[in-house]
Amino acid sequence: MNAIPINTPEKYIYKYNYIYSKEYDLILKEIYSVGLYCTYRQFYSLYKKLNPELSDNYIKKKCTKIIKELASLGFIEINNINRNKYFYLKKAAQAIFTGNYNNVPRFNHMQNMKNNKFLVSLMKVEYYITNNSIINNSNLNYHLKSLTSKIHAATLKYKNLNYNINDLEYILNETEYSKIKERLNSYKSDNILRIIWYDIYNIYRKLLLQNQTVTLHPKFFNLYIVKNTLRLHYVPEILIFDFHDIKYYENKINNLFHDFFNITANTTNNMQNIYKESNTLGSKQNNRIGYTLTLVGYNKAALMKKTLHINNFINENKNIHSPLIDSVKYIYIDIAKYIDHSSQYNSTLANADNYVDTQMKALLNLK
Repeated sequence: MNAIPINTPEKYIYKYNYIYSKEYDLILKEIYSVGLYCTYRQFYSLYKKLNPELSDNYIKKKCTKIIKELASLGFIEINNINRNKYFYLKKAAQAIFTGNYNNVPRFNHMQNMKNNKFLVSLMKVEYYITNNSIINNSNLNYHLKSLTSKIHAATLKYKNLNYNINDLEYILNETEYSKIKERLNSYKSDNILRIIWYDIYNIYRKLLLQNQTVTLHPKFFNLYIVKNTLRLHYVPEILIFDFHDIKYYENKINNLFHDFFNITANTTNNMQNIYKESNTLGSKQNNRIGYTLTLVGYNKAALMKKTLHINNFINENKNIHSPLIDSVKYIYIDIAKYIDHSSQYNSTLANADNYVDTQMKALLNLK
């Protein structure tokens, strides 16, 4: 049986037992893993993923009943954008996954509607429905743990490798970064574990603070044995939700250049050309750590124009040491169908799109 979150008020205990008995926590987990908002139609699609054998008509009726029950129990709040209904997870629902009723992140619905969190959440849900893959900030930590796990596996397999198994297992089991950092404090700066948990971690922390992340699986990964050590060839695909002007991306490219170029013992020389020619990163004698960049958004025209401009900017400012190994791509996610006919959101999206169009025409000299 699923555990009741600690510090749960007495009046909610029977509600949690009911949720678990109906297995509603399974569908709530689908939403929590990608965001806190979900439209009714997205909910139908999520339920279909869990129950593919059921008919669409049955799913719609069943989901409508589930939504009403969750709302009456105080686990979700229902709202609408004109004719399009949606809901968000309230504190009680979030506590299922934090395990502590008093340890739930602050949530401000009105503020989320004004900034981009609502739209980002809808895009994350839609991406999961369409691609069966999650865009989640937790992917950043997952990469660090995954890289460590690969080193652990290699060390067990190849006895000549000079890595401490106890330290590797400690890192894999530890959740507090400060303790991992302390464990590696005495390591040399060019040790692969220190590079991962100091240098790459610091890059990922910056991304996290800007609500940016990476895809679940890296664009490229390999480990090579050089004597009794390992060399890391690694390229994460960085995802940025597109709510920025073109100048932001120019600055981002420049900042990421310095972040990756300055990783300890990282060699980026001619990495971009080598990758384009051979789908490898180059010499196995060196660490070769780069990145790719993908914009994620709901406005396909703006995404096309921005990626075109960014790639032109990159080509005009070519650097043999660039850690960006491929052209910038975009992922278009259609959420307009969920916010159409909305007086609340149509004006916001239209103003944003008009601003983007004006800026891009000026930058690209489009008439």
